Amino acid sequence: MNHRERITLLKEIDLFSSFDTNELESFATALEEIEITAGTVLCSEGDPGQDMFILLDGTLQIFKDKRAITTIQPIDYIGEMSIIEKKPRSATVIASTPARLFRITSAQFQEYLASQPPSLVAMMQTLSQRIRNDTRQLASEYEKANILIHDMRNSMSAFLLLELMTTAPLNPIQHHYLDLMRKSRQDVATMMDEALANAKRLNFPKRLEINSLPVTLDAIPVTLSCHPDLKGKTITIKHLTSIPDFAFNHLDINRVITNLVINAGQASPPQGQIKITTAFKQGHAVVEVTDYGTGIPKEIQSKIFTPQFSTKPDGNGLGLTSCQEIITRYGGALTCMSKKDTGATFRFTLPISPPNHDRA
Repeated sequence: MNHRERITLLKEIDLFSSFDTNELESFATALEEIEITAGTVLCSEGDPGQDMFILLDGTLQIFKDKRAITTIQPIDYIGEMSIIEKKPRSATVIASTPARLFRITSAQFQEYLASQPPSLVAMMQTLSQRIRNDTRQLASEYEKANILIHDMRNSMSAFLLLELMTTAPLNPIQHHYLDLMRKSRQDVATMMDEALANAKRLNFPKRLEINSLPVTLDAIPVTLSCHPDLKGKTITIKHLTSIPDFAFNHLDINRVITNLVINAGQASPPQGQIKITTAFKQGHAVVEVTDYGTGIPKEIQSKIFTPQFSTKPDGNGLGLTSCQEIITRYGGALTCMSKKDTGATFRFTLPISPPNHDRA
């Protein structure tokens, strides 16, 4: 693109509507024009943001947490927020087609745009439109999720047939597994009710009862015995010291330990061992879940509790987020210890006398 074509194109963009002829001439001369092929990663989420870009030709796809969220078409611009906020990139940008762009460096932004109020107003208008679009998309997806939960709740009515089996002639083992299925059905129904209540901004009461943490944990190996990620793997539980019974919601703690054990199963080698230990220390119940896999690389250990962060290609990054939310709500803490090739241990603590606050 020659110099005159650059100036003509820049005049069409609202960012430069206030530029006089000399400013536009100087800016057009300073700009770098780049070309990228389809599949090129223009910038990655978490990277330092040094440049912004104006898309001249082609199509760019914006990804957040590996999920495509929007498409950029000519003549739109991206990357300005990292320069303004001086923070890492909030999303990944990948070229869907061959593309041609102008690169605006941070220094050029400060020299030509930061001192132009009309340019900043135009940028604010663009950001406002993007926020409105994102809000509409989130509202639509939120509604779809709520509808799905509602319909799943209705579909579970067939599981009520399990109640009819309680009168059938079954041996003790069959009765035991039937009880597990009935309880799992009730747990899932309760979680769906909670999700629907949250969607309606309703307070969902959770009843805290005096329970035994060891008894809750002892049921885990049987409950998860059919899970595909735990097939062929051995779960051992060792209670190092006695833990007093205390008030907690059984389903909450079951969700935490289930997520941690399944994660351990995914990290374990075939026929691997998963160890659960409990202890009572300084007024807290302490639970550790240990696997003997390859461990968690040190460089990503600080990210594992970040929502939607996952090391697995098909992972959604929600399991540890759920665990941390629950444990924090009880006034406890969830931590991870890992070394290369020695596996990982996730530890959570629960105060025996949790603070008196709403757990709904």
